[in-house]
Amino acid sequence: TEYKIYQHQPISKDWVLVYNQSYSHPTTHEELQSIQCRTNQKILIGAQYIRNDTTTLYLAAVGPSDLLQNLNTELNQPKQLGDVYWYLTPKKSFGFSPIQQINQIDIDVMQDVNTMDQRLSWHLHGQYGGWRAGKYIDLYGSTLWYKLIYCI
Repeated sequence: TEYKIYQHQPISKDWVLVYNQSYSHPTTHEELQSIQCRTNQKILIGAQYIRNDTTTLYLAAVGPSDLLQNLNTELNQPKQLGDVYWYLTPKKSFGFSPIQQINQIDIDVMQDVNTMDQRLSWHLHGQYGGWRAGKYIDLYGSTLWYKLIYCI
């Protein structure tokens, strides 16, 4: 599995689920930093719409096992790892994009028609939950969308 973005990704029985919260849950930087995968593994960050299907991730991206410990980005300055631009800006947001251009007012609100299907963004300031899963936005109160993290 390469460092890239996947859409409609089937969940493998071999993956280990390490984080499972609805988009209504206010995720924090500290919460993400506490998630550990083994060094020989990779981490997969995903969003799932449970009304449709619980065996597939709507959107996901794969990064190195220590992604959540080492990622610390300034506003609108994501870090490229493979084909994914990742950002984790404390007290602002966490997510990924297929291109360097993001519009991180706190979450990434970029509405670029060519890339919006491959963007994920979660609030990190402790007041709201997730915000975006691809083209679907304003999801911070949703109990049908889930934030999932796997060690793979």
